Amino acid sequence: MSCLMRRVSCWGTALVLACLSAAAYARTGPGLELKPAAQERTIHQAYANLAKATASGGGQGLRFEIANLRTIPADQFQKTFWLDLVTMPGGDMVDVVREATQKAGVGDFVVYRPKWRLAAGEYLLTTEGSRLNGMRVDQVLAEVARETPALRDVVAITSYDVIVRYQERSRSYRAAVQWLKPAGSGKIPLLFVDNVTQGVEEALRERPDTARPARPQKSAFLDDKVYGATCYAGSTTQHHSNSISGVDGHYFGSHSASADVDFTCTCGADCSETCDVNFTGQSCEETGEHFDSCHKMATSASLSAGSTSDARSTGPGCAVGLGCVKKSCLFCNCGLGISVNASGVNVSFASSGDPDWSGNISFNHTCGSCREVSSNPDPREYHPDVEQPPNVGGAGGYDGCHYWHTSCFGYNAGSTYYYECHPDYCLW
Repeated sequence: MSCLMRRVSCWGTALVLACLSAAAYARTGPGLELKPAAQERTIHQAYANLAKATASGGGQGLRFEIANLRTIPADQFQKTFWLDLVTMPGGDMVDVVREATQKAGVGDFVVYRPKWRLAAGEYLLTTEGSRLNGMRVDQVLAEVARETPALRDVVAITSYDVIVRYQERSRSYRAAVQWLKPAGSGKIPLLFVDNVTQGVEEALRERPDTARPARPQKSAFLDDKVYGATCYAGSTTQHHSNSISGVDGHYFGSHSASADVDFTCTCGADCSETCDVNFTGQSCEETGEHFDSCHKMATSASLSAGSTSDARSTGPGCAVGLGCVKKSCLFCNCGLGISVNASGVNVSFASSGDPDWSGNISFNHTCGSCREVSSNPDPREYHPDVEQPPNVGGAGGYDGCHYWHTSCFGYNAGSTYYYECHPDYCLW
């Protein structure tokens, strides 16, 4: 057996306090046993949250089928093989990036963006992975607890079948939840072991009202009476990119993060301005071959859009951050997480699970001021494109349209200047 670790990586989650009370445990003699209804609800809720969050961006979301739940109490660990409970990394896998956005007039919302990673390296073909053949649950937990002491307190493991479907592809596998002793707060810590689909545990923590965009409010830069405009409306875009890589533990290849973003500054006819930011590309990945333990990775992103009602002197700012961390982890069984917070023009990162490599990337941008229209303007200069809400200025709305894309133009007749706007198509 070669000692090379062939392009094996898995996706990480951190130990969390699930929204379960200690009442989810029933006392049986000297031990504790998780109530079947509680563990089943928790697992189904996690995958339901992830399916909803991946569909919130307007595209096709992940679809899951969960079946054959089986809970193994601690006194059965020495009679149960680890590989009967979970599928190890390899083959077609689903990478998921949690993307949180703050936007004035819209609110805070979260979108999970999935993509297939095809033909990933088979962990069980590596030197470390081959050791799992014939290993019992108690043996695996004893070894991984040296790196993750909290796993000494696993009182039960629930294993289950998963079918994930996305973009005409599907994958069947087994995953598990490791249940720990109740914490002092009465909450029950848990750790998902899903080596195929990323983001399950994060989705369980998600607040129900954040995993979707809020209904947009009237934008600050919309001018209901464009003939009273004092600034030229229009947009400018700047592109930024960066990448970071690490080679520790690698024979060749690397773990790396990359981000490409566009900052768009939009002046309204009323001299208000917005600063918007969007990813045009991003990655957090592992390539090549390494010689140490399973490389577990975690990723997250945050975007902050800004606005100001009067940008004649100073424009608004916005920022974006992509978090990407790696940890060499025995048997791919450890907690790892990264959170990102973009606010205004500042970005901060916070990791959990003691990563041994970080590839965090951030950008910020401040827009320039908006140009005022002179007191006696030339109509040929007045060609802004603005957004106009329904039922304002006669534009009207139908079929659930929230905002219209509106083209404006100016012309004169004798000594009188006229400015007109016409809705072209629905933006959202």
